[in-house]
Amino acid sequence: MDTAADAGSPEGSGARAASTTTPPPRAITFRAVIVAIVMTVLVNAWVEYGELVTPTSQMSESTPPIPAILSLAVLAGFVAMWGRAIAALAASPLSPLAALGRQLKRSLMTRHEILVVYLFLMVAAAMPSVGVVRLILPCIMELQYFGEPQNHFAEMAQHIPTFWAPSDPEAVRVFWEGTSKTLPSSPWANVPLLGGLLEGAWQFVAQSTVVPWRLWIAPFVVWTGFLTVYFISSFCLATIFRKQWMEDDHLTFPLATMSVEMVQTGSTFGTGVPFLKDPVMWTGLGLAVLYNGMNMLKVYSPGIPALGMLYPIGRLFTESPWNAMAGMAAWYKPEIMGLGYLVPSEILLSIFVFSQCQWLARPATRIVGVQVPGLPFSRMQAAGALVVLGLYFLWQARRRIGQVVRKALTGDPSIDDSAEPIGHRFALLGAVLGIAGLVIFPIANGIEWWQFASYFAVGTLFLIAYCRNRAETGLPIVWGYPLLAQKDVLTTFGGSSAFIRPGHIGSFSLLSVFTFLQRGTYYAITSSKQEACIVGETMQIGARPTAKLVMWAAFVGFVIALWMYISAYYTYGGNVMETVGGTQGGQRAQIAMRQFQAASDWIDHASPPNAPKIWATLTGALVTLGLIVIRRRWIAFPLHAVGYAFACCHDNYMWFPALVLYLTKSAVLRVGGAKLYRRLAPGFIAFTLGHFVSIGLWSFAGLYAGDMIQRYRVWFL
Repeated sequence: MDTAADAGSPEGSGARAASTTTPPPRAITFRAVIVAIVMTVLVNAWVEYGELVTPTSQMSESTPPIPAILSLAVLAGFVAMWGRAIAALAASPLSPLAALGRQLKRSLMTRHEILVVYLFLMVAAAMPSVGVVRLILPCIMELQYFGEPQNHFAEMAQHIPTFWAPSDPEAVRVFWEGTSKTLPSSPWANVPLLGGLLEGAWQFVAQSTVVPWRLWIAPFVVWTGFLTVYFISSFCLATIFRKQWMEDDHLTFPLATMSVEMVQTGSTFGTGVPFLKDPVMWTGLGLAVLYNGMNMLKVYSPGIPALGMLYPIGRLFTESPWNAMAGMAAWYKPEIMGLGYLVPSEILLSIFVFSQCQWLARPATRIVGVQVPGLPFSRMQAAGALVVLGLYFLWQARRRIGQVVRKALTGDPSIDDSAEPIGHRFALLGAVLGIAGLVIFPIANGIEWWQFASYFAVGTLFLIAYCRNRAETGLPIVWGYPLLAQKDVLTTFGGSSAFIRPGHIGSFSLLSVFTFLQRGTYYAITSSKQEACIVGETMQIGARPTAKLVMWAAFVGFVIALWMYISAYYTYGGNVMETVGGTQGGQRAQIAMRQFQAASDWIDHASPPNAPKIWATLTGALVTLGLIVIRRRWIAFPLHAVGYAFACCHDNYMWFPALVLYLTKSAVLRVGGAKLYRRLAPGFIAFTLGHFVSIGLWSFAGLYAGDMIQRYRVWFL
């Protein structure tokens, strides 16, 4: 059973095998980049209307982003149809038409150019998602607007530099309440058939005219620079671990495998059948479409039987102490149910076992008379687990890190870095200097050095642990770490008075502005860049050209997303963004609000070190360390530290898919061995792919039928 992971990483998949053929002549071309940028703008327009104005889904939250997958399908389909039309012209008996067809052949994008667009969008389409700009803006703009006599927001806002965010009262008010100006109509609004589309495009561009850009130029440049440095330095840091993870640990990067399977033309998983012609693949895709299709039809006809998104098991527990498990549910999560097939069996078993332990701890504490709200503090256990995992992965890679340092400083010819996405010297300098700059910037602007240094150190360990866990499991979850735990760890151990108190509020107020770093998708974006480089290398684009491509994609995607969000906030008002009928902002605004409110409360009422949370964090660290030690001595031990970390991060969302997949894999391996396991793999990958595609199309339909679409609103882990 423990060999299931190896069985799921067949040589035929090509996700890690480097090709020896000559690289194609056309890959990262000017037109491919232009198409990618244009599609990034279109994705931002889609996100604005589909996730902010009429929130119907969180399709940009998935990984890879659903818009990137749909763009790949649409672009490939368009090129195929255009190619057939050109071929028909070239075969025409009329000489002028045949000549025209031969000339138009040059306009066809190659398969590798289409792949370049997809790899660009893997990163760029994540920028307008829930975990980047959508949280940054509330973090830098809330204190200036929501100040009341009951809180200290106005006092805290005085410490925010004007080049971080505008402080002009009118600019702040319109940001949250929206403009009263009427945007000019498009001169093409009455064009038959295309008038509505042209009007929408015009309004999307024209909305930026209501923004007081003179007040936003400095914040725009500052945060673009800060996040660009973060994206580069985090990618450089992850690249330092590449040889350890791929060559020493033999990790399979299953998400890269999925991307390769979507675009390659040969057989997949050693089955001898091309992915797009595999009936097993189409079966998996069809099942996902059927699952979502029935849920969608139920929106319009409630009598239609459909599984929904979960089964509320907790409603079965009505008596004390078992009613402490009332919130327990079996979430189906098709994205996990599909790609989770490639996850090692011991990790799946661990997710299930430790999730049940988290739930059973609730009634158990009641039975023994312990009444502490929040027990068992799963999120704090996860924080301890990921800190230990991050430190362990650093220690595990110490030899490879030493080689990187030696190559970077001495140019040691015995160390070959020619196959690396980034040369060792650039990777080391990018990681060290980038992290130094990221830490120095907030310290220079008023945050005490030890506060931000410790805050960022915890986040860096989370980054290392997340990237390594995703490389091993391939679970398509962006929230594979304890949300909002970085700052909580610090105040749990040190108490609030060490950070904020009367007469000493500036540092922690500014630290709270950086909440977006502990509740963002930055770790997932870093992993996506790693996976993109693997896909680029496998598909003969080259790892280094792909690395440059995705770094530019992060910059371009962030600039476009920041422009779109600022424009949308000033047009519609942040109070109604991402919410249905709300007036206090959407979930991201509320996340930032809770962080600021906690800091404000601590000014008046200090919170001492939290002993139960401290014990939970230490428990998570010790359990993880124990599992690591046991598995190093006994490789067949059925429980895994990574599974424990995932269970603590999401004790309610992952256990049911993990259980189903563990039992399925056990049965498959027992009945048909590795051969049957490989044969079924395309179907499970397609199940996740089908889920992404069907939800993407559902979100697109929401642009025209938002009220109905909101009744089946899918989000992703």
